[in-house]
Amino acid sequence: MNIQAKCCYLISIEEIKIMFAADTCNVEPSLYQHFFRQAGKVDYLFVGMESVGAPTHWIYEPVLAEKLSKTANESRRLNGSNAVQAEALVKALGSQKVFIYALGSNRGCHR
Repeated sequence: MNIQAKCCYLISIEEIKIMFAADTCNVEPSLYQHFFRQAGKVDYLFVGMESVGAPTHWIYEPVLAEKLSKTANESRRLNGSNAVQAEALVKALGSQKVFIYALGSNRGCHR
């Protein structure tokens, strides 16, 4: 599978911005620096830090024409950021309230 995109959702409610960055794996911090220049500070940031994420079929199976082989299924995982990548993301977005989650764990932390 040649999937090269990551997906984040930004919700604005009046003056408050909330970002859900589940599958970020922040390998290119300049992307979020550019995002900050366009959208401004993110007040609440939810960051996925699942270092070895879910297999491909967990999200893509409903849209695939055929069942994936085991090799193809393991070829792309839904990885989140590691600690260094997550910290860079928080700094780039200017977030003051950060919530980290992985594999069903929901432990909030505040800066």
